[in-house]
Amino acid sequence: MRGRGGRKELEGSAEAMRALAFSGIHLLSPAIFSKLNERGAFSIIDAYLRLSTQGEKILAFRADEYEWRDLGRPENVMKAARELR
Repeated sequence: MRGRGGRKELEGSAEAMRALAFSGIHLLSPAIFSKLNERGAFSIIDAYLRLSTQGEKILAFRADEYEWRDLGRPENVMKAARELR
């Protein structure tokens, strides 16, 4: 499957793949940090793709059953606080 810039990103049949959103939340093994050789600002997705070609497992967590909130703005934080009361 081809991704950004037309480069190959996935191996396997397209039928076995399912597009998922990336929430930006990561749970990482501390061992992964010694394997990151990128410097400065970089795309973690590019690092994950590189590591996956080296045999590292990159897994997704399906959070379909959970309710998510955007808390990036003060009014959203206040709304969530009211709803939790």
